[in-house]
Amino acid sequence: MKHVRPREPDPMTPLVRQPPAFSLLFSLLLLLGVCLPSNLLGDDLFNGDSSKSEPLVSPPEAPTTPTPPTGAPAPSLLQNALPFDADREKILHDAFLAMALQDDRLQLAKLQQIFETYPERRHLVAEALAEYALRKKRRRPQQWRLLVRSLRLAEGRRAALVMRALRTFRQRATKPEHLRQVILLGVAAPVEGGPAAIALLEHWASHHASSPTDSPAVGLQKWQAWFEAKYPETAAPRTAESLPDEKYSYAALRAFVYSPAGARGDAARGALAFKKADCQKCHRVGRRGETLGPELTEISGRLQRKEILRAVLFPSELISDQFFTYTVVTTNGQSYTGVVGDIGGGKIAVLQNNGEKVEIAKGEIEASRRNKQSAMPRGTFDRLTLAEIADLFAFLEKRGAE
Repeated sequence: MKHVRPREPDPMTPLVRQPPAFSLLFSLLLLLGVCLPSNLLGDDLFNGDSSKSEPLVSPPEAPTTPTPPTGAPAPSLLQNALPFDADREKILHDAFLAMALQDDRLQLAKLQQIFETYPERRHLVAEALAEYALRKKRRRPQQWRLLVRSLRLAEGRRAALVMRALRTFRQRATKPEHLRQVILLGVAAPVEGGPAAIALLEHWASHHASSPTDSPAVGLQKWQAWFEAKYPETAAPRTAESLPDEKYSYAALRAFVYSPAGARGDAARGALAFKKADCQKCHRVGRRGETLGPELTEISGRLQRKEILRAVLFPSELISDQFFTYTVVTTNGQSYTGVVGDIGGGKIAVLQNNGEKVEIAKGEIEASRRNKQSAMPRGTFDRLTLAEIADLFAFLEKRGAE
């Protein structure tokens, strides 16, 4: 958003009001307790030493003390993520960056709290923390953990920035899923993010799968081959794509759920959509549904909308350790595939992809192996209209309350 430089006020008239975007930013910073340096927002907004409480714009004669600018309250800026608003994102980006560059433990703790409390703001917090690590050369364990978690959210330029920042930390991620995510980020944008992804992979894996003379695209192909050979039981670092017979693409649904129409869902109707899509057979929201699959009551407080979309459209892309599927072969030659749980009494239960549960005595198990595929079938959204998808998100965000 462009600032319009305020006209020089007449000494006999009241102070000129600031543009709305600055008013929103100023309100947010006041609530979060941020004291900005005078040169951060420009000499036309701060004159002299800000610690002396001088007016934001000083008339040449008979200076007056301005009242703080008014605007939307800061909680609204943080909470109201829908529909997507580029101006609001810019305001929050600038505020979070100002907080990080204070190089103050209290401000960094506030950023961490925002990251945990507002999922739709995590990518902005991560960008501010990455800038802080690169500019201030200060690195703390809490900051590293948040940046690693943000790899699932980062895209494009922001992803490259986060990976460059992580490369400067001495800590190394050891989980295959973290390495896989870095490869995927590089593959998604080989020119913009490829070099940063390869440098981070070399740092974390203490290995050189590619040559310095390789192009980023070729280098990442070699890292994909290395990963698949080293972690054969983990999903390959290949970009998930919609199937030809699926009703919606990820790009189309993502645009919709962040649009005004996607933000106008009705939670009561969403409860019906939850049942129509057969979600209740495996998942619980509030008092509805089963607990065979992941609990979804608090999912809107844990994941962004785009993460939920990918989890539904591409269920095998990221599987929790407790929900890996297994193929179990019995002594009489029967084979069952699904999520396996111990139900006591010398038996296990296999929740199959069709929602059916089979109980098997442990003494009847001939063999078992872990699979790369989720027990959740693809095509869940195919049963719903766009309006019903909006309702379903409203239902999830109300945590099952209608």
